Amino acid sequence: MKRKNEEDWDDIQEALGKVSYDFVPEQERNFDAQYSPSPSTHRYVGEECIGGVWYKVYQ
Repeated sequence: MKRKNEEDWDDIQEALGKVSYDFVPEQERNFDAQYSPSPSTHRYVGEECIGGVWYKVYQ
């Protein structure tokens, strides 16, 4: 069982690549600073057919 955990840990470290010890993800940093992004200013302007597929268009 211990060998399996070591292999999992190695996989996690390999997937992350080189991350410094003081790295803080953006979402966590914003939460800690009580920062919340402003609401999106995009507005729906219609739909467009591209290659037979309908997409919603925002501007």
